[in-house]
Amino acid sequence: MARAVVLATLVLAAACGHKSPSSTGSGGPAPLIKRVVLTWDSGPINRNAPEKVKVYLVATDETGSATSYPVSEATGTCGAAALAEHDLTAYACTAADGTSVRFHATHQAADVVVLAEKIEAGADSDLMNASEVRRVTLPIDAKIEGGT
Repeated sequence: MARAVVLATLVLAAACGHKSPSSTGSGGPAPLIKRVVLTWDSGPINRNAPEKVKVYLVATDETGSATSYPVSEATGTCGAAALAEHDLTAYACTAADGTSVRFHATHQAADVVVLAEKIEAGADSDLMNASEVRRVTLPIDAKIEGGT
């Protein structure tokens, strides 16, 4: 009788066993990303005030998958900007009064750091006046490039 109880316990334990880990799906390793291209995008925050925009850093990998990271809000018309020495890519939004905000994306270890620099009308760009507004960690060993 004791043998039957032990045997039944072993059979039940074997039947309720755990699944072996899978290498695919949500529990699997992250896919290897070889290349990431950084670009910018912006869009109006409010239809009634189209001059106020939300600025995004967009990271696109070699598969075409894109992720938008909100960076900041700005005023004015936005577009590509001249690169500073260590910029991967740069973007500026200029208001009607000539003041602007220039966004600089730089590479620092495994992170892309976005700096925002407020520039008065007629003044020159000076990165010493920039402050960090966003930090994005990208896949290790991915080649990170600036796009337009």
